Amino acid sequence: MDFGDDDIYRLISTKVVNEYPKTEIRTIECKEGLTLSSKREGYRRRKFLGSNIDNFTSSTRNLLHRFKQSKTGHLKTSFQNENVAFNADMDVDRNGPLIQASAVIGYQGWLAGYQTAFDTQNKKLTKNNFALGFTTGDLILHTNVDDGQEFGGSIYQRVSPRLETGVQLAWSSGSNNTRFGIGAKYDLDKDAAIRAKVNNTSQIGLGYQQRLRDGITLTLSTLIDGKNFNSGGHKIGLALELEA
Repeated sequence: MDFGDDDIYRLISTKVVNEYPKTEIRTIECKEGLTLSSKREGYRRRKFLGSNIDNFTSSTRNLLHRFKQSKTGHLKTSFQNENVAFNADMDVDRNGPLIQASAVIGYQGWLAGYQTAFDTQNKKLTKNNFALGFTTGDLILHTNVDDGQEFGGSIYQRVSPRLETGVQLAWSSGSNNTRFGIGAKYDLDKDAAIRAKVNNTSQIGLGYQQRLRDGITLTLSTLIDGKNFNSGGHKIGLALELEA
């Protein structure tokens, strides 16, 4: 992939990632804050364009207009400060781009977020999610609505330095299905802890975790089907975690 105007861009690297079929990736950095990458696979001239925009200026726009219509691409931009975070990306395609965006606003422990995706080819929203939360040192509240059909909420609280509890609730309007669960963790000492959880389908989970030494942790767990206790099918697990 070749571009004009040497005063706008410079070639960063050319990398061959596969010899047969030969696949070559070139990365170009523009002086106006745009990074581009192209991929050539074999002799089919199949090219993909990826980019990251730090500063969208008029020179960047002029460069983007020079791409041929046969290219596909991905554009992404983001903004963040102490109270706001915003991300947006777009898959460029001749049939119509897919636009995705998300934003989070925080103020004095409160968090509100929204995520959306719009399919320009079919002219419809494919994602429409909203979330609201509140957090303090020992308490976390969270609620979410996904596509107007999935509703959820959760509460986490550290009751004491050794005891943590949590409750989760979810409801689906399409199937009218409700899910509910509650769990707790208790630290026996600095190296050992037990966990327990139960949900509305009578599934009971129990776990024990022991740190044998620095970097080595042993975990024992089981999942009991309370509705069909005599039928078997219960699960038991053993895990050994090693950290370098």
